Amino acid sequence: MDKRYYLLLILIYIFYPSCEKKEIEDNINPECNCFIETANDTYIYPIRPGSDEWKAFETSEQMKEAVQIPFSILDSMSTLGIYESYAENPLNIDLYVTLAPQYFYDVFKTSFNVFIELINRDDAATVLIKRYSSMCLDCIENNYSSFSGKGGDVQYAFASIELLLAQEEILSKTTKEESFKLARLVLKNYEINIRNNQSLFFTSFPVWIASRIMINNHFSEYIDLISQNDLVAIFNDTGTPYLSKESNYSELDLFRDIMDKLKIYLNYES
Repeated sequence: MDKRYYLLLILIYIFYPSCEKKEIEDNINPECNCFIETANDTYIYPIRPGSDEWKAFETSEQMKEAVQIPFSILDSMSTLGIYESYAENPLNIDLYVTLAPQYFYDVFKTSFNVFIELINRDDAATVLIKRYSSMCLDCIENNYSSFSGKGGDVQYAFASIELLLAQEEILSKTTKEESFKLARLVLKNYEINIRNNQSLFFTSFPVWIASRIMINNHFSEYIDLISQNDLVAIFNDTGTPYLSKESNYSELDLFRDIMDKLKIYLNYES
């Protein structure tokens, strides 16, 4: 079964190529850092892909069981530790080959205790936004959490946390100030992705969060856009831009329409 994960890694690099990273010093936001404080109670998965035990698994259910964290352990963990434990789940690699991020989230939420525990924490939004604000897209080296552990490709770490920040269970816990801060962060990260010619897959995540923020805050101009543009509505629901190859309306057009509304929203809120 281990070959399956090598195949997935190959598919990731074929279909979602990362941009060539610039030097760290060029574009680091002063509010973020490549090496950040991590939790001291992050769960260490005893069996990971590549090990003899993992290679012996014959079913996906055996893999899921191997990375399940008991609630008895999660109960005493910090919220940051729970987040890092979620992000470092080896099966989170499936996010990068899914057709719809929302589907991935819905399936994993019902499959893993760590999802349930995280979204039930009252401070989940505060912890996630604080962590997100400390992360830099232009880092070559980092200690961010993703499916490979700490210090993998920065885009995987961003997608892991952005998936959560796009969820109603998290956005509903934000204060007005936190929601506004998150809106500014996703605009900044979207613009960095565009500047770096990042893949559409990774660029879509901050746009998705922007869409959900405006819906969560009942921004009328954006609600009007969704009612008039079915493609924007589908993207908001799924996290994936389902566009016809024959259409003159591209993914970047869709992203631009959404982020233009976000800029208006930010002007209203400032």
